[in-house]
Amino acid sequence: MDDWKLAKRILRYLAGTREFRLCMQEDGELDGPLRVVAYSDADFAADREDRKSVTGGLAEFTAASVIGQELLGIRELVNELGVSLVMLMSLRVDNQAALKQLSGEQASSKAEPIDTRIKFVVHIARAGTLMSEYCEGKSMPANMLTKAVPAARLCELRQIVGLT
Repeated sequence: MDDWKLAKRILRYLAGTREFRLCMQEDGELDGPLRVVAYSDADFAADREDRKSVTGGLAEFTAASVIGQELLGIRELVNELGVSLVMLMSLRVDNQAALKQLSGEQASSKAEPIDTRIKFVVHIARAGTLMSEYCEGKSMPANMLTKAVPAARLCELRQIVGLT
């Protein structure tokens, strides 16, 4: 796609989404602590030129470990703002192998290249900062950012994350 076509496509997208708003709302008590829930999903073989990728489980775990690091940053920011926060943040993943890695249950020789990431995430989970949970693939809001989804499904996923 040449640059002009790409620019026109971006402008059409922006024109079609100008009324969208991200709506965040409390979940439970109005004055209660903030509960942080994050969703992690990998985009497998997305490089359109050479289709390079790591195996599915490793890609999923790598994505989850990046989200784990981001959650620590969010916790620090929220603390600096003086907002009370539920200490145990949730990380929802749609890959069982990655979930086992996150809980420290499974070690694989294939995971050797990302061993330090695994140890880091397992450490923050055991410290009581992060809880990993399974999220069924069809209920995974992160799919709208990592996969080509039909328009109707995209609307459903936007509703889940509060983008209306």
